[in-house]
Amino acid sequence: MIDLVPADGYVVSPLDFAARFSTNLSGVERIFLEQNASLFGTEAEIPPTLRTPWIAASGSAGENADRIVARPSGVRSAVWDAEQIQFKGCRPAPEAADFPFEHVEFGGDRIISTRVPFGVMTAEAVSRELLGHCFCKTYGIPCATTPMCVFGYSSGPAANRFCLVLKLAGGTRAEKFLGTKPLPVSELVSPSADSAVFTGSEVVMEGLNTVWHADQKGRWLAELHFRGAFRGLLNNNVGNDVVQFLPSGKHRFLLRDFDSFQLISLPLAASREFLSAFAVQCVVEVVKGSLPILDYVSTQTGEDAQQVLPRIGAVYRRKSSLWNSYFRYARLKARALAWSEAEFVSATERAFESMAFLEASCSVILSDYALERLRRRRPQPYVFH
Repeated sequence: MIDLVPADGYVVSPLDFAARFSTNLSGVERIFLEQNASLFGTEAEIPPTLRTPWIAASGSAGENADRIVARPSGVRSAVWDAEQIQFKGCRPAPEAADFPFEHVEFGGDRIISTRVPFGVMTAEAVSRELLGHCFCKTYGIPCATTPMCVFGYSSGPAANRFCLVLKLAGGTRAEKFLGTKPLPVSELVSPSADSAVFTGSEVVMEGLNTVWHADQKGRWLAELHFRGAFRGLLNNNVGNDVVQFLPSGKHRFLLRDFDSFQLISLPLAASREFLSAFAVQCVVEVVKGSLPILDYVSTQTGEDAQQVLPRIGAVYRRKSSLWNSYFRYARLKARALAWSEAEFVSATERAFESMAFLEASCSVILSDYALERLRRRRPQPYVFH
């Protein structure tokens, strides 16, 4: 457990923060946020306990100190279990620590990897989180969190950074259901008789129906994408899928973490150029959100990356439950927008020939290309936060 103590700074409502910091967003994003800002809570709705900024203490706060005892969540957040409240970005790192950020420029063909501050949040990250929540609430997309307020820190290592305070809906992160049976890389490259039963398929989800999970995630990703919204590559990992177990015995799927959320305008008539760029965004985000596939794609002598791409793509499309669910919904969405379904399908074929797909595939399929990236110490990052 960690102690949260009062900090220098200020507290603003989600509504006020969105109004003050929307310059961090694109024109399309700002307009959407302004038009739907009434969905956010106001200053009057902030509970008394949260009207003072709280931050993780550098050491023990002592038994009698003014404090909140919280559970660490990832490496930058804390959860106040008694109130089901998450403090996202309340644990400033002492030496300007950072973490990976990945994205593909719209119309680009490569994953761009940069670093962003960790421990606390930037104004843009909070703005994007609010944009994502506002978007999902507008269109009935289920979320696992609701913004309550934002702490703005004014001194120390967190100065000029922020913490987003979120009410949790409850539930279990889907990654908790991933099978834990270890499988050495050597058993993928050259499987023995004992391991053959585990290879060639997705990682098993224990205690959760994989088909149901893929159907729900594929449905909601298609809903986002075909309204012009993208969660971001790292935010789409399975750790940010939440499953609620309802008293009726049914399950409910929810999304969380939107600090890299982006919104674009969709044209009434989609050109070939637009569909190509759009499909790359869709394919790469779906790949990064897929379950790992226990398979190995080797490179033949003299083959380069472009030559091995079709085989990696074929393995992924054949074996990924998420891709097959998503693609079914995506085609229906393309038809509903009166886009050419044939042209959309053709665009996805081209997306699977992109370097962006090859780079993203390293997160879910072992290949000689992935091993070479690992050897050069460029693994695809996964950040639980």
